[in-house]
Amino acid sequence: MLISNQNDEKYKEQWERTKRWYSKVKEIEKGVVSTMSDDDYLDIVYAFFLNCYHLKDWVKFGLDCKEQRKIEDLFNKCFGSEVFKVCADLANCLKHVELTKIIRIDPTTKVESQGVTILLQQPAGAGSYKPSITKYNWSIKSESEKDGKKIYDAFWLADECMKEWNHFFNYQ
Repeated sequence: MLISNQNDEKYKEQWERTKRWYSKVKEIEKGVVSTMSDDDYLDIVYAFFLNCYHLKDWVKFGLDCKEQRKIEDLFNKCFGSEVFKVCADLANCLKHVELTKIIRIDPTTKVESQGVTILLQQPAGAGSYKPSITKYNWSIKSESEKDGKKIYDAFWLADECMKEWNHFFNYQ
């Protein structure tokens, strides 16, 4: 088993945190009764990707160098999954002014566009209205010499990252 017993509780704390941020992202995807600013909702999406990427550091804690390398390979430029590489570049671009160390695909990976749809609700009766529902979408841009410019739906990317982590944990 790659993840040792001494490490179980440490990484599980971050895994649970990542799942909580993911559930907030899924709530936004369904549509929300807007109680926060657009930027606040985007911050939730950012927090998910930051926590999702940095889960690897929690998983690596307490492992020997060889085992740590296997975890790093999940995000590695050559061997890592595409969704984890985009997640890593986005998280690092959010955290650092300029990427100077490890760049997986694109040092300028970012949310390129935001869309908002407001769904007006029918009257609830007796002169009152149900609150309108706001649906958000964000496009994340990543560009490489090999593949050119790629646009990822933020919700799709979050889903795929969670699938990758679930796959990783289920096969340990």
